[in-house]
Amino acid sequence: MIFDRLSLKQRVLIQVGMSVALQGFVISGTLLDWSHSTVILGSLGIGGFLLWLYLDSAMSTSRFVVTLMAGAHRMGGGDLTVDMPSFGNSTVREGLGTMQLLQERIRSMMRTLNEGANEVSTAASEIAAGNHDLSHRTEQGSADLQAAASAMRDMTDAARQSSEAMGEAAN
Repeated sequence: MIFDRLSLKQRVLIQVGMSVALQGFVISGTLLDWSHSTVILGSLGIGGFLLWLYLDSAMSTSRFVVTLMAGAHRMGGGDLTVDMPSFGNSTVREGLGTMQLLQERIRSMMRTLNEGANEVSTAASEIAAGNHDLSHRTEQGSADLQAAASAMRDMTDAARQSSEAMGEAAN
């Protein structure tokens, strides 16, 4: 992971350049009649460097994919508290930055949803309080109406009795 800061294009150019250098080394050694051991040892050295470069690229790619998958798994599980790390070359940083941007947008949406849920909860509480007040006033109005109806019955009964008493007194 020594070449972490190299872009993908730079890595490919180095790998292609080293492959061409290896072929050029073997061809030059053959044409210039170098000893077999010199050509073999030089080829092994250049080939070893190429292998190391490929392995370094593979480890960097693996680290990127593992980090990206761990972040996606964590966010999929609902944990939006940990930011995505930023490391590697520009391509890797861009990929991780995109995942971080996604996470920030999800956080923002969750905040908006929570605020909306709080507003709905507050409105529901206010409606419930209004319903309770209306129910109390309706019950009070009903009781007052029943009392008025009872008083009217009593007045009607009293008027009837007065009328009957006057009718009897007149006879």
